[in-house]
Amino acid sequence: MKALMFSPGADTKWLQNYFPHVNPYLLKIANKPLLEYFIDFCVLQHISEIRLVTGHHDTELEAYFGDGDKWGVELTYGLAKPKDTMKRVMLKNAAFCRNSELLIFYGYFFLHYNKNEPKYPFIINEAKDRSIGDDNSSLIILSTREEQEWRVVIPLEFDKLKLTSLESVRTYYRISMSILKEESSQYVLPGYSNEEGVFIGRNVTYPMSMFPEKPLMFGDNVQLKDNTSIGPNTILGD
Repeated sequence: MKALMFSPGADTKWLQNYFPHVNPYLLKIANKPLLEYFIDFCVLQHISEIRLVTGHHDTELEAYFGDGDKWGVELTYGLAKPKDTMKRVMLKNAAFCRNSELLIFYGYFFLHYNKNEPKYPFIINEAKDRSIGDDNSSLIILSTREEQEWRVVIPLEFDKLKLTSLESVRTYYRISMSILKEESSQYVLPGYSNEEGVFIGRNVTYPMSMFPEKPLMFGDNVQLKDNTSIGPNTILGD
């Protein structure tokens, strides 16, 4: 199985009001870029070939993820025009999609999964094409017939996966807090954690007089001064 990821530009316009010049796939949720969550999920499902389709070349994005070797995958990039549909994107990337089942990340969303879940039946079973999500965002599996025609996607519900569309800064905040407070054990998060509800990045210094309230997360190169009160529900970036 391979993975194809595409989010139409219209789905991410709201980002420019709050995170100008940030590539949507580099948006950090709990100090981790969105695309890295997707790659981690693919690795869990033994998917090693990933194609990311975006509206333009982004040197920062490609510098961070490169060819995917850091995660043990082969990551390649494709381009889409503003009005390209998912079908058009698949046609443009037909050589990549050929002769394999395809897991499609369509739209702009966060996928709630659990790194401790050994198998997701909807990926392992080969009975039918399946998807979760709505009209704007979906996680889809497609299989091909011999003549390379794509079958109809049948929406289904799955108990162990949840998809939340990233459609506003309110949703972004809610997902970030959900990970920090309730789902932190489900993902590989940056930094180290020697106690529940606390994540600390590299080169973080803080005095004994600090007053922390869990849960909280610090990125890299954070320095806190004397008598600092911080938390609960705080995420500091790098």
